Amino acid sequence: MSKTPTKFPKFIHVTRENDGTDDAYFQVSDGANPEEALTSADKTHVATYELKEVKEGKLEPVFSAIVG
Repeated sequence: MSKTPTKFPKFIHVTRENDGTDDAYFQVSDGANPEEALTSADKTHVATYELKEVKEGKLEPVFSAIVG
């Protein structure tokens, strides 16, 4: 039995919660409207990202070094 792959949402919204405190964290939500990401009526920045492409494969580590 093959599994149906999980679909990625077209849009995700990222808010920074408890900004300016030691308990600050990012919250990620999905949905068509950025307002759906809000958890309060306070002034909040919302970053919206739109999915452009989904690729299947293995992530390879990238190493960089400065020689000299």
